[in-house]
Amino acid sequence: MKKVVKKTLIVTGIITGLLLLAYGGMMMKLRSEMSGFTPMETGKAADDIFVIRDDFANMFIVHDSGQYIVFDCAMNQKTVAREMEKLGINPDDIAAVFLTHTDRDHVGALGIYG
Repeated sequence: MKKVVKKTLIVTGIITGLLLLAYGGMMMKLRSEMSGFTPMETGKAADDIFVIRDDFANMFIVHDSGQYIVFDCAMNQKTVAREMEKLGINPDDIAAVFLTHTDRDHVGALGIYG
């Protein structure tokens, strides 16, 4: 019985070690990829297209026919509200929000839109 327990612990230890190595490698790859990512500063990106920088990501606002459409929502509500104020855009004037996906950095500030 003791041999079975010992072998089980060794196999479990090896599997755990391999999983930790794989996770560490994945995190190093992610960090490497993110180091080259530089978000745009808040401002006007083009005619009727605005960009807002929130921490490490951007959100975009399109102005058309007197309405604003937000593409992704960024993460930090206070930062987004402050940056929208700099651009003279009231969050209550947002007519629609388009989400490309639901990661936290794209939906965290969803609550500020009226």
